[in-house]
Amino acid sequence: MGKTTLIINILLQLLNREEPIPFLVTDWKRDLRHLTRNHPILVLRWEWLKINFLQPPKGVSKKQWMMIVADIFAHVFGFFSASENYMMQFMDNLYRKYERGGYPTLQELYDAIDKTEEKSRRYIEYQDVVRNRLASMLIVLKDVVDCRVGFPLEELLDQPVAIELDGLRRDEANFLVEYFLAYIFAYRMAN
Repeated sequence: MGKTTLIINILLQLLNREEPIPFLVTDWKRDLRHLTRNHPILVLRWEWLKINFLQPPKGVSKKQWMMIVADIFAHVFGFFSASENYMMQFMDNLYRKYERGGYPTLQELYDAIDKTEEKSRRYIEYQDVVRNRLASMLIVLKDVVDCRVGFPLEELLDQPVAIELDGLRRDEANFLVEYFLAYIFAYRMAN
């Protein structure tokens, strides 16, 4: 009771300062859109985003970012360490393929895992887990992640931003929230 009202009051305090404090907030029910009538808040729908999850923030190494993204997948989708490690092997191979520039995509990661013919029962299980989770991400977020270069999120950090996540499945919404937080933290640490 009163959670949304509390959040709106906090955001209004940030906005009504002499020098407004920028923020990025995730909106799960389109509760914040009305604030744009009186305040300069950028409201983005999750469907409008273009994100390559394998593209690290400016100043963050591919290796460091690979570990962060693998951890997010493991946490959100309930991977055990072995499945996370399995996924990182493929991510590492793809990053090596793009050593001279550019970044692999989530679709390329899925394709690399999918076309691999595993022989041991354990590796077949790891492959099934990772492939299943990547497939759901590609189905649900297809238009969002279907890009080689994503929008640089750091450009949003100097203004008040609300990203609407309604209509998105729980796992993918949780992934996006963790991704935004990890991206901002890694970017701030590196810069």
